[in-house]
Amino acid sequence: MKEDDNVIDFLMGQPNVMPRLNDRVLSTSAKYIDLTGVVASGIKDLTTLSSHQLIAAFADSISYLTSTTKAALSPLTVWMVTDVTQEAGRELVKNALEYLGNSRLTRLTLLHNPSESSLSESALHYIETIDAALTSNDMKLLGKLLKKENAEALIIGTKSASDFSVEPTQKSSFGLKLHQLLAGRVLEFQPGQRGLIANGRVIGKSFTSCFFCELSICCNLSYYSTGPFDEEEEFTSDDVALLEKHMMSTSGEKILQFTQDLPQLHSSDLMMKVAGLLMSSASGTTTKTRHSIDERGSELSLLNFPPKSSDAPFIDITAVVDPLSLGAQKLAPLLLVLQEVSPRYPVIWYL
Repeated sequence: MKEDDNVIDFLMGQPNVMPRLNDRVLSTSAKYIDLTGVVASGIKDLTTLSSHQLIAAFADSISYLTSTTKAALSPLTVWMVTDVTQEAGRELVKNALEYLGNSRLTRLTLLHNPSESSLSESALHYIETIDAALTSNDMKLLGKLLKKENAEALIIGTKSASDFSVEPTQKSSFGLKLHQLLAGRVLEFQPGQRGLIANGRVIGKSFTSCFFCELSICCNLSYYSTGPFDEEEEFTSDDVALLEKHMMSTSGEKILQFTQDLPQLHSSDLMMKVAGLLMSSASGTTTKTRHSIDERGSELSLLNFPPKSSDAPFIDITAVVDPLSLGAQKLAPLLLVLQEVSPRYPVIWYL
């Protein structure tokens, strides 16, 4: 910090200082969806798929909106659950677009969750038109389609996609049903509810309590609100900026640093899955501490069993035991069996 620097500006510019407060983003209680599923082959009925398969099928079928080229690496992936046939749903998307135009770190897609189970043909046509603009990565066109007068005209059918020089996206046989099943069954959203998923994290799990709970007078009315936004709740472009900074400071920057010298790992899909997997493991209630072992003098007190294949990845297991104890006698055959059935690399230290 220099003598002529503004103290507030300096502090707000620090990487771990968030520019604003939003409990939905900054809450330490988080719910994650599993992004590591594999797309099922020969799908005939979506209702028979597991939650993992539904998520994988959705991730495999969508396109993303970015301010850069689609080949560029985006460490933050946002799935926006919304109903674009409603003004509140369109406003959520417009707020995200306002920030996305200046961001090179975030990519966005829409998970459609219409409030009506049976939409009119013109409303379905509007959703397909929105998806066409998203697929072409055209922010200006998407912003134009989201304007109130244009959206209402398209939804009631007085205008069509051709009026905006857009060819609607041809949906698969599953179409909108995949979006609705994912929102309803996996995320447990009601039709029409809005929300955000950032790298697998469902934004918006916050603790709420009544006045008496805050006074330590238990009345059993405290609860957790999970996922969907309230009907009148807003999520502005500033909140999107906060979300990006928070997610980058907690996981994105570390993963980027690790992969910068590994071009084969430069995949936005891979970064989304890795970030979700790592952060979901770290969000557990049990605190786990890593320990390092001083290896000085290890040549006199160590048994080392290298993996059978040095070219394959392996898991390193270190066991510190008293060789004369009953526990050591029980542990030794277990480690040997683990080395046989899986690529583990046991190292035994004697006390």
